[in-house]
Amino acid sequence: MDNRIDEQLTNKYQNLDVVVNKSNKFLIDHNPVLAIDFDGTIVGHNYPSIGRIKPNAKLVINKLRSLGFIIIIWSVRDTEDVYAAQDFLRASEIKYDHFNENSTWFWNRLKEDMRFGKAYYEPRKIYADMYIDDRGMGFVDDWLSIYEIVCTKFIGHIPELC
Repeated sequence: MDNRIDEQLTNKYQNLDVVVNKSNKFLIDHNPVLAIDFDGTIVGHNYPSIGRIKPNAKLVINKLRSLGFIIIIWSVRDTEDVYAAQDFLRASEIKYDHFNENSTWFWNRLKEDMRFGKAYYEPRKIYADMYIDDRGMGFVDDWLSIYEIVCTKFIGHIPELC
C-alpha cells in the first residue's frame, strides 16, 4: 500500500480513540485484545449450524494475530455447539488464542491488581480492547474495513495485508 493510500485511510479513521504510545509496536501498553463474535461476524448466521465464512475473515484474523493481537472468539454457543465452532475454526485454519474465556494478559493484570488490595472478581464479560460483533452499534460487515479500523486504532498505520 503506498503512503498516499495509507494516509487517506488513517485520515478516514482519525476520530477513533487512540491512547498514548507506551510501546514501539502498539499505541497502548499491551498487546491489544480483540473479542470477535462467531455467528454473524466470522460466519454468516445459520445457528445452530455454521454459516459460510465471511469474505476475508480468515485473512484478516490471522494477520491481526500474526501482528501480535490477542484474539478471543466469543459466542453465545454452548457445549456441543462450541466444539462445532472450534472444529470449524481449526479446519478453516483460523488462528485464535481463546474461545469464550479471558486472555492470560487479563488474568495476570487481575492478579497484579490484587497485590495492590483490589478485590478479586471473576467477570462474566470477556475483557477486550475492541469488540467486533455484528450486533454491535456501528458494525462494519467488511473484513478489509475492519482491518483498517483495528490497525489505525492500535498501530497508527495500516500494515500490508498479504
